[in-house]
Amino acid sequence: MLAACSMLKKANEEYLEGKGAAGRSGIVALTQYGAGGAAFTFFSQLVQKGPRLASPLIFPHSYASTAPNLAAIEFGWNGSHMIYFGKQDCRETLEYAAARLDEDSAQNMIVLVYEAVSPELLPENQQIRNGALALLLQAASERPARLRFTLPQLRALPSLVSGAGSVQDTLLLLAALAN
Repeated sequence: MLAACSMLKKANEEYLEGKGAAGRSGIVALTQYGAGGAAFTFFSQLVQKGPRLASPLIFPHSYASTAPNLAAIEFGWNGSHMIYFGKQDCRETLEYAAARLDEDSAQNMIVLVYEAVSPELLPENQQIRNGALALLLQAASERPARLRFTLPQLRALPSLVSGAGSVQDTLLLLAALAN
């Protein structure tokens, strides 16, 4: 996810760097499965090495909040934060971001969506789209937007909650908003 955030920042430096923008840039993150591979690695070490030699430093990376908080620290995005974990409708991230922009508690909202789950942790034949998306939302911009939508348009779309993960659901949502 940090790579996706770095790409987002480089493509939008004039919006994310100037006049205290980093301090007024919030984050809303969504993951259905999180980064369970870290917990799996910790458990494997626990079994192989025993409780005294398993590295506890691995385990916190499985928390849903770790990746977005690392992004906030790395890039100085210390505005409003919200983390959704579990089987959530991916529209919630855009609703939260729009509310922060509307109340002017944030100048920019970064929407982060990620999955990093190991196949060993999934039921047989379950397919998850691992990866990360980093989107910059602004109430208004002087440059042409890659995607524009209104909240009524967003709310009119059907709920998107599948077993394929938040990345897949968000890609489907963005495609629906683009049409």
